[in-house]
Amino acid sequence: MSTSIQQYVRQRAELHARLVLTRRKDVQINQLDAQAAGLDLFVQLTTPVAHGQIMPSFGVEVLGADKALPDENAATRYAGTLRKHREPKGAYLFPIVSFLFSMEDDQGYFGWLMEPRVTEVHGPVLAHLAAVPMKRITRKTIDEIVTRVVEWFEATAVVLLKPALAE
Repeated sequence: MSTSIQQYVRQRAELHARLVLTRRKDVQINQLDAQAAGLDLFVQLTTPVAHGQIMPSFGVEVLGADKALPDENAATRYAGTLRKHREPKGAYLFPIVSFLFSMEDDQGYFGWLMEPRVTEVHGPVLAHLAAVPMKRITRKTIDEIVTRVVEWFEATAVVLLKPALAE
């Protein structure tokens, strides 16, 4: 792919990411330096948790394809090839999601790079996924991403802020 096509795909993919994220009014999107951070966007939710002490947030890696991605399997394979050349730099202690958009049909997919999980046994955990299965982006999936991030931050606050919350 030529440099000009790569830039076109990159710019449109980021625009798509901003568009789907701002379907929700409770997000604030910040641009990151992908070269330095290994991530493209940092999303902060505007409703705090833990008695107003923590603003839930998550990182976003934005990928683009100049061809159609007809289904989740095709998106998973394509994202896997792109991700081989692009890993987040360093360790992050917040959830990270990967977005992939096709420029051919404007279809979007997402997968967790650092998946927030809350279990009774382990509490809040960030699971680093080596293989990232991609799922079609819908309004419902964006809501699910936000819900999981909020739940993880709420559980993390209980663990990290016990003395502060007890006062």
